Amino acid sequence: MALPDGAALKVVSVTQEPRGWHVSIQFEAAPKLYATPTQPMVGIDGGLLALATLSDGAKIAHPRLARRAAKRIRRLNRERDRRRKGSVNRKRTVARLGRVHRGVADARRDHVHKATRELVDTYEGFAVEDLSLRGLMRTRMAGSLADAGLGTFLRVLKYKAEWAGRAWHVHPRFQRSTGVCPDCGHTGHKLPLSVRRWACDGCGSVHDRDVAAARVILGGAT
Repeated sequence: MALPDGAALKVVSVTQEPRGWHVSIQFEAAPKLYATPTQPMVGIDGGLLALATLSDGAKIAHPRLARRAAKRIRRLNRERDRRRKGSVNRKRTVARLGRVHRGVADARRDHVHKATRELVDTYEGFAVEDLSLRGLMRTRMAGSLADAGLGTFLRVLKYKAEWAGRAWHVHPRFQRSTGVCPDCGHTGHKLPLSVRRWACDGCGSVHDRDVAAARVILGGAT
């Protein structure tokens, strides 16, 4: 691996993992160059059906990687449980199971980095909601949230936005965004998760649930 021009090597560590060897290299170098943004600040609403919905209507798909690998993981778990503890076959099954989990994590990380880099290259700034992810992980949505990697997505987007000098606004946690009309500001009843489109009781506008929430989040930053 060639280091960037002018980079100073700091630390190199090598570790063995279930799928092979992992090499970590730390070095000091000039910050990455990002493209000049072509779009203004955008609001982002995190969700389960889409990883993120933008205030301009665009949506970032939920990769659902753990769900796709669930059948294979269940099969390997049953196979591991049938093996005698300490046996060679059990160790091989455990290693295969570890490789599957590692593959899911690597694919999720790759998806997040590609999506966040495209966002930072496109928009001048981001308005996001202050979510209590720890609290949400104690609900029945925990599995879907973990599969989506929403917390990782927001964390990576934030530090890349800081590196690129993009604006960053956080919508207050206890200030509603869902069910609030972005056109007239009317606050309606709380919407169950099954309701994906709704009509404002104030002005009659019909909204996509997630796009409207993203527009409200953006409105708090402008």
